[in-house]
Amino acid sequence: MVSKSSSAPPSARTAVFSQISASGRVEQVVQRLTDAIVLGVLVPGERLPSESQLAKRFGVALVTAREGLSILRENGLIETRRGREGGSFVTPPHTRHGAVLRARLAGLSRVDLQDMGLYLSVITAAAAAHAADRILDSDIDNLRRLVGPELPESGQAVGRAEGAFHIQLAVLSQSARLVRDQIRLQAEFGPLLWYASDITIAGGPGGGAAAHSAEPNTATATCSNYQLSVVDALTARDPRGSRTAVEYHFSNHLAQLLEAKAAVDRGDPLEN
Repeated sequence: MVSKSSSAPPSARTAVFSQISASGRVEQVVQRLTDAIVLGVLVPGERLPSESQLAKRFGVALVTAREGLSILRENGLIETRRGREGGSFVTPPHTRHGAVLRARLAGLSRVDLQDMGLYLSVITAAAAAHAADRILDSDIDNLRRLVGPELPESGQAVGRAEGAFHIQLAVLSQSARLVRDQIRLQAEFGPLLWYASDITIAGGPGGGAAAHSAEPNTATATCSNYQLSVVDALTARDPRGSRTAVEYHFSNHLAQLLEAKAAVDRGDPLEN
């Protein structure tokens, strides 16, 4: 039971609580849950499974799950409430997500970021191309409704909307592996992409003004235009056009991310 329900696709929530690698380290538990919270798969006010339930779902020792939750509490991502309706609950974001993601950026090399960005771009573009060969008219109608005019305006919410769109592309490719990889990489890498595109970097290249616009309407329009271009290519049953639209979009995302990484390494102040 949860105190609030998430609008994230069921497949994304399933991936959050799927078993982690055989080593079952505490940091893996922390990373999995942190990414899910920052990405918005687990929403503020939501109650997490109990320690024993988490241990069973992740396939880790009880003490590993317990220590992981303890670290999340120390990081301000969850809070523990006592009593009959108690448990571990996701806290409101405030500014903690930015701090977590800045630390993530600082800990990853440019090579790591480029590699992850390339992988996510490749599997998303492949899903779009394969979907173009398999998509039905009813699928296109559903996608157009997903890309409707009422996209959310916050950067994180826009990121979740785009994530849902990419998961749907993977589903339409009819490849279970592409779906699994898309969900996993979104949880691992998606928050960093959207953080980089939603922040303002003071003193950008050349000492100029903000490098990225933090205006939510800009992020919304960019997301909407991109998704519509993909849907138009799918409607035309154009695999190459679908692939190209995705690759171009991710190349822009990655450029923003690498610029944010450079700013973090320089010690420039970042604002979300």
